[in-house]
Amino acid sequence: MVQQHGAQAELPRGDGAPSVRIRLFAAMAAHGAAVELPLEGPRTLGEIVKQFRSQRPEIPWPAGVRVVCNMEFVPEDHVVEPGDELACIPPVSGG
Repeated sequence: MVQQHGAQAELPRGDGAPSVRIRLFAAMAAHGAAVELPLEGPRTLGEIVKQFRSQRPEIPWPAGVRVVCNMEFVPEDHVVEPGDELACIPPVSGG
């Protein structure tokens, strides 16, 4: 069962507008450890991912990337609030 958390304190961007922080890992982090994405009101995780990918096409998006919200795996229809933190976790392999 996925737990849904309320919004955290809003993370201001440079201009003070509400946003969501997106943390990047592995090859994705070569473009920065985190980015701020403007977020005017709640939106679904799927909508935010689509916006992020269209605004930042230089960041690779490997098949199988999982996105977590506030350290919880959530479905694409999860509602993300300004101030939430997302993390993009690409698949990893080891040996």
